[in-house]
Amino acid sequence: MPPRLPINVPRAEGPINAIEYGGQVVEASWPDGSSWRAPLGRLVVHGVDAAGRAVKAFQLRLRGTNYAAHPNDRGTAEISGLLPGPYRVVATDTLLGHLGLAPPEPTSVVATRDTVVEQRITVPDAIETFRT
Repeated sequence: MPPRLPINVPRAEGPINAIEYGGQVVEASWPDGSSWRAPLGRLVVHGVDAAGRAVKAFQLRLRGTNYAAHPNDRGTAEISGLLPGPYRVVATDTLLGHLGLAPPEPTSVVATRDTVVEQRITVPDAIETFRT
């Protein structure tokens, strides 16, 4: 004898169809070993100071996301695997981040599939910002 269901739980007969709204398939794999991966966007940020020289001590973040990166020795930070859409980019001096000071105003970028977006961002000087 099947278990009795509580009265407030509806019983479904026949096939059930599920509909998902607002998602994107990024990758898929099948039992035969084949797979597919969506071509996603990439953001490349060149951090510079007020004089245009490369800044190597900053953290790159996309507001409202978990995306973050640190620059290489040429002051370039990259974030890959971006879903299409708008992002607000913030490059904060590493020292300012440790002091808990507010980050600068974000720079807006729009990521698209299979595209590299390059952006030059001026990273505020930690000492000047602290004085201000």
